[in-house]
Amino acid sequence: EPEASVDQVAGAVVECFEHAVPYFRIYTSVLVACHSEPAMTGGLFSEEAGVVYSDACYHDLDLSARDSLDPHVFELVADAYTHLRRLREDQLIILSGVSGSGKSETAKLVTDQLCVLASHAGRRNTRAQYQMAYVGAIVEAFSSAQTLECQGATRAGLWQEVQFNERGHISGAKVVPFGLDRWRVTDRTPGERTFNVFYYLLHGSTSAERQGWQFRHGGEESWFRYLATERPPRKMVPAYVGKLPAPSTAHYAYMMDQLRTALSVCGIRARQQHAIFQVLAAVMHLGNVDFSDAPDRSEESAVPKNPEEIDLAAEYLGVPAGALAAALSCKTALVGSDL
Repeated sequence: EPEASVDQVAGAVVECFEHAVPYFRIYTSVLVACHSEPAMTGGLFSEEAGVVYSDACYHDLDLSARDSLDPHVFELVADAYTHLRRLREDQLIILSGVSGSGKSETAKLVTDQLCVLASHAGRRNTRAQYQMAYVGAIVEAFSSAQTLECQGATRAGLWQEVQFNERGHISGAKVVPFGLDRWRVTDRTPGERTFNVFYYLLHGSTSAERQGWQFRHGGEESWFRYLATERPPRKMVPAYVGKLPAPSTAHYAYMMDQLRTALSVCGIRARQQHAIFQVLAAVMHLGNVDFSDAPDRSEESAVPKNPEEIDLAAEYLGVPAGALAAALSCKTALVGSDL
């Protein structure tokens, strides 16, 4: 195949974007997505569209029906599934793009289409397929956050693997996050927010949970230092980016309900969920701890100014408050085998 130049690819992107064409191919295995708002509307990404591409690109052996179809991620997935079933070869789909370009949404479409193809293999949905539909909600809660460019940017790389048996049915799946922006919990870029799950917890917990976790001050985000959003300097905001509004309290409450459902479907019971959320509450309270110099002016230690926050965090973590305070306020170093 002749090699495409940068100018040719750029021109094709502009033309597709202007005409609301969602995809075009560079090579047989490279698909470029141009997800303008008009292109994302309509039935192009519906379950019915998935069935159409499944029938045309996998079940129609002479492939005559696919000639009338436009390039689509469903077509790419069907090709990968075809090679998997008929050539017995493992397949890899790589999603690459800048923040906010739609990689996470495309990953959901890939998963959905794999489920459509596996269901057409002559068997009703397996438990693994049913759970796959909910894994995304868990990953989104714990790895996505609002940035200057995107309201729901995934702040980690994701290796997603789907296993099939010899008959093409989904037998298992796993998601392995890597490169998570852990620093975002304690030190965010001005104008950006921490991971979504903290806001779900604050606005979507029950009244009994809020009381037990000491979510006071009417559940105001500004009361928790790790959740408060600092206004960015004007020079930090790209010219093409407007001020992104924070999602509403009702939205976060709804997403918390969705997260509980997803965790339950994936086998995490209510008691385990409560323990997970309790750890998150402990992190939120730890962010409110203030420190001052030790009375002896020692450079190796500090003193918590509001020990009640440490007491709460220690209770939620199940550790002695004194040990937690010492770990947070005393500087330690490992020299050889000595601490």
